[in-house]
Amino acid sequence: MPQETRWGLDTSSKWIKQQLLDCDENHPDCKSDQEKNPVLPTRVLDLGEDPENTSIHLRETNNLVGVYATLSHCWGLVHPLTTTRDTYDQRIQGIAIDELPKTFRDAVLVTRKLGIRYLWIDSLCIIQRDLTDWKIESSRMAGVYSNAYVNLAASGSRDSRGGLFREGRVSGLHLWVYSLSTPLLDRAWVYQERKLSRRFVQFTTSELVWECNASITCECGNPFLKHCAFPDLIRPKLDVSKDPNFLQAWSEILGFYTRLALTEEEDRLPALAGVAAAIQSKSNQTYYTGIWKEQMPKNLLWGLLQQGESFEIIYCSHVVMGSL
Repeated sequence: MPQETRWGLDTSSKWIKQQLLDCDENHPDCKSDQEKNPVLPTRVLDLGEDPENTSIHLRETNNLVGVYATLSHCWGLVHPLTTTRDTYDQRIQGIAIDELPKTFRDAVLVTRKLGIRYLWIDSLCIIQRDLTDWKIESSRMAGVYSNAYVNLAASGSRDSRGGLFREGRVSGLHLWVYSLSTPLLDRAWVYQERKLSRRFVQFTTSELVWECNASITCECGNPFLKHCAFPDLIRPKLDVSKDPNFLQAWSEILGFYTRLALTEEEDRLPALAGVAAAIQSKSNQTYYTGIWKEQMPKNLLWGLLQQGESFEIIYCSHVVMGSL
């Protein structure tokens, strides 16, 4: 293992363990209904019980319960290692850790250091180029992230080759400067992953950033973050249904979301479905592909915004934004 990886692994894992311990003991809002015995996603990567094992394998869980972590990462221009129908049997038999792209390999090492056996990575745990499997698994995405014990986010990497660790991290460049725009957080799918995860750990280019339902802190230990209203900007509450200005709150969510990038534009609504499902579960509202039944007349309002020689269609619900 390269020296910088070993250094990053040991120091990062120690810091994350401290945050997890504090969260477990002091943050009731971060506990899941399935905290003790969460049902695992359809498939997970089984890292095994031996931390020195040089391989992992894809596992069909069949409603097995267990603690697991998830990984948020950029696919980028270079597609990561995937599971397809052609490679499924190979993944079940085993994957050599050395053959994993660096971000995946680092995630396996961190997850093992945290004492967690199972890891969920989308490109390996959802069968790619299989529309049936995609429809099933994308509909379960909210549960995958909300029931995970912790989500590891490769915020500083543009694709799966970048890894989690950086040399010489921890600087004066703090959360409010870099956390709002990174290669990862500019992606639409990750917006959902971030909002649904109870504990979200960012591996940025400068330091680690911890976000949970109760707090935000960074590796440098800046105490200011714990005493300001900034967390509400980064992790706004999902329970907007109780907001008297529900439509405005939802429009603000969509206004931010629709500016994020997607590799496949047809994923625009599926990538938001988990957030909508979480809101619907806390409300008496009924969600229909981007709009709410109870707010439908207002949701369908639209207008034209002139920008030079072109016009932009502005919908009240921000479901569709385009040019004429």
